[in-house]
Amino acid sequence: MTLYNQTILDPFWIVITPITQTVIYTMMFGNIFSISDNTRIPSILFYLLGSVTWAYFSQSVIKI
Repeated sequence: MTLYNQTILDPFWIVITPITQTVIYTMMFGNIFSISDNTRIPSILFYLLGSVTWAYFSQSVIKI
């Protein structure tokens, strides 16, 4: 990522972004909106996988 190349958090930015998004999604959809998922996957893992999958897809389409 050349966008954050000169910041202190550059090596950690790839990890910080999905974790922050996952925490926000878990708080919003799990606590505030009370949306329940009827899966055996824990909600934090569910939102993390969705966030990482979307980020990969989005960056793949942008880079074309």
